[in-house]
Amino acid sequence: TERQLVEQQLIHNAFHDGLTGLPNRLSMLDRMETLLSNQRFRQQGPLALILLGLDRFRMLNDCLGHRIGDLLLQAVTRRLERAVPAADTVARCGGDVFGVILHPVEAVAAATEVAESIRTALDDPFTFGDHTVHCTASMGVVACGNERDANELFREAEAALYEAKRTGRDRLLVFESSMLDRAWHAFTVENDLRRALKDHEFRLHYQPIGALTDGRVAGFEALLRWQRASGDLVLPEGFLQVAEDTGLIVPIGREVLRLACDQLAGWSALVDAADRLFMSVNLSARQLGHPGLVADVTDAIESSGISPADLMIEISEGLLSDREGPIPAVIVGLHDLGVPLCLDSFGAGGLSLAELHRYPFTAVKIDRSFLAGIADDLERWRMVDGLNALAVHLGLQVILEGIEERDQLRRLVELGCSLGQGRLLSGPVDDTGAERMLLVHPVW
Repeated sequence: TERQLVEQQLIHNAFHDGLTGLPNRLSMLDRMETLLSNQRFRQQGPLALILLGLDRFRMLNDCLGHRIGDLLLQAVTRRLERAVPAADTVARCGGDVFGVILHPVEAVAAATEVAESIRTALDDPFTFGDHTVHCTASMGVVACGNERDANELFREAEAALYEAKRTGRDRLLVFESSMLDRAWHAFTVENDLRRALKDHEFRLHYQPIGALTDGRVAGFEALLRWQRASGDLVLPEGFLQVAEDTGLIVPIGREVLRLACDQLAGWSALVDAADRLFMSVNLSARQLGHPGLVADVTDAIESSGISPADLMIEISEGLLSDREGPIPAVIVGLHDLGVPLCLDSFGAGGLSLAELHRYPFTAVKIDRSFLAGIADDLERWRMVDGLNALAVHLGLQVILEGIEERDQLRRLVELGCSLGQGRLLSGPVDDTGAERMLLVHPVW
C-alpha cells in the first residue's frame, strides 16, 4: 500500500504543478490530445485553447522577490478557477503562462468571452502584506474542429500570445497564420542575438549632447547598434523588443555599459580637465527590475577607471509613471554609487510632479515633442520655459532633445537653456566621428 501511494504521488507530480496544484503543460497537452482524437468527444464539438501570460512578471519577481511572485501566481490561479467554467481545464504551462482548455465551444467568440471574463477577474489589485500589485495579462486564443494536433494548437496559441505582448500587452488576440511567421522571426532573432553576444557583434554609436551657448560637446548618449557578421548594421528597432522579451537585454546592457565606460576613458585625454565629458546610457524596463544592474554598473566603472559622476543613466518617464510603492532598489543603488540619474522624455510620460520630486534625479531630458513649432508658437515657448524653470528650481540639469532647426536653437538660447541634443547639432556618429567633434571648437 505504501508503494502504491508513492507511485500515485509520483504520477500526480508528473502531471501537476507543485506551486499552484494545477495540471501542468504535459497534462494539458494530454487532455487536448484526448479531446481531439476521441470520437465521442469530437462529436460534442470543437475545442478552444487560451494561453495567458502575466505582463511584466519577471520585473515584478526581480523587484519584489520570488516569494511575492509565487504568492501572485497562486492568487491568479484562484481567480482563474473562479472565472473559468467548472467543466473546463485550467493549467499552468510554466513560468507566468497559464492555459485554459474550453470544450465544447460554439465558436471563437465564445472563447473570447471567457478570455474577457478572465481579464475582468484580474482587474482588482492583489495585496500581499505591504505590497499592492496590479496585474494585467496578454492572451492568445485559438479554436479548432477535428483532426488537429495538440502541439500544433499550442504553438498557434503561443504565437498569438507573443503577438499580444509584442503589440502592447494587456491584449487579447485570436490566432492568425501570419503570427507564426512573426513568432518564427522572433525565434531566429533570439538565436542570432545569443550568437552576437558570444561573438561581440554589438557596437555603440554616439550622439553628442552640446552646450548650446558655446558649441562645445558636453557629453554623448551611447546608442546601441548590432554589426552582424554579414556586415549589416542593425538599428535597435530591429532587435530590441526581442531582447527585452527574452531577457537578453540584461547581458546586452552589460556589454553596452562596458563599451561606453571604456570609450569615455579613452576620450578623457582629448578634453581639458575643466571640461568634464560625460557618457549617457539608457536603461530598459527589464534592466530597471534586474537586481544585478548596480553590480554591472560598478564593474564597468571600476574596470574603465572613470568616475561614477561621469556616467549618466537615463530612465524613461514612461517606466515610472504607473509604478507604485517604494523606489526601485536599482535606482537607490545607482544613486548611492554616485551615478547621476536622468529622467528621459520628461513631460510626456505621465509622471506626476510629486513622484518626480521623490526620485533622486540629477537631470531631466525635456521630451522632443515640446520643441515642435516652438519658434512660432508662443504657447509652446511658454511650456518649454515653464518646464525648464521648474527643473532648474528643483536643482536639476536640463537637456532639450529633438533640436532640428536653427530657430529652435535660437529660442532655447533665449530661454537660457544650457544643454541640448538633436540632428541640428549632430546625428549619431561612430567613435571616429565623435573624436573629431572633441577636437573642434565650436562644433556647431
